[in-house]
Amino acid sequence: MKEIFNILDQKEKKVIGLLCLLLLVALFLLFFTAIGEKKTYFRTLDSFSAKKKNYEKLSKEQNQKEKEWLRWQEARSDMEEIRAEYFYKDNDVFQQIRLDLKKIFNQAGIHVSQIKYDYAELEKNENVKKVMVIFNFKGSYFYLRRFLSSVEEFPKFLIIEKIDFINIETQSGVLGLRIILVAYYES
Repeated sequence: MKEIFNILDQKEKKVIGLLCLLLLVALFLLFFTAIGEKKTYFRTLDSFSAKKKNYEKLSKEQNQKEKEWLRWQEARSDMEEIRAEYFYKDNDVFQQIRLDLKKIFNQAGIHVSQIKYDYAELEKNENVKKVMVIFNFKGSYFYLRRFLSSVEEFPKFLIIEKIDFINIETQSGVLGLRIILVAYYES
């Protein structure tokens, strides 16, 4: 290698030295630039990773909201079905309730006395109103159970709101009850 340098004259040696110096400067610049680029790369990678996690979180929230929206849609259709099939309609509601009560009483095989009707509006929903049917029942537990079963199986929305025991005859087992039955309708 010395022999190659001996062949060169002084001017060529200076040019080669200068070129080597420029090469070293270029390598140092490249090295420091590469370190900066490496840091930028890792920062970008961390940022990408954070954004990916955020995207996954947002995607999961969106899926949950879509599922919730579908559940609300199902609830709305269920409410429409309940309104259509189980609530009484406003037109001639009282006649419908009387006829349905007659069917229930006949199905249960009971006779009631002193039927009173009381009407009320619901506080939270102005469209839905309720009719309270108050009557006295006198009979055995067997007939009471049949009546309760008839109300429970009836296709309209009827609820037994309250049962008051007025009299219980211990010898015969006859019950004297005051029953409040509630029916709902939309106006």
